Amino acid sequence: MTPAIQIRFTREDKKDDVITVEKVNYDWYYITYKDKLSSKVYTFQSTFDDFLDYLELTFNFVKYDQIDPYEGVQFSIPNYPLVFCTMKRLRNQKFLNTLWKVLQTVHNEWPEHESSSDVEMD
Repeated sequence: MTPAIQIRFTREDKKDDVITVEKVNYDWYYITYKDKLSSKVYTFQSTFDDFLDYLELTFNFVKYDQIDPYEGVQFSIPNYPLVFCTMKRLRNQKFLNTLWKVLQTVHNEWPEHESSSDVEMD
């Protein structure tokens, strides 16, 4: 199974919104956004650059939410540790620059498959 990027906007009530990114070929991706509150799912195809634009717009958009339903954002990115950050961290340009570099690295070196879960960990 080809690994996917998953970005989870976490809520206290566990009704998280999730963006999943699956690679189709070198520069095409399926992007799925699952809105847990409305139970709606939106899917579209995108180039990598358009995905980064979409993600940047999404981050900027949720910054203006005055009710602030999200507690944070969890990033599950192939070849990288699971990272959880607060919504405030999305305002930090150094963090965003690092995230863009990580995503660019994964785009360039997308893993072919995930290992089985029975791999022994140290």
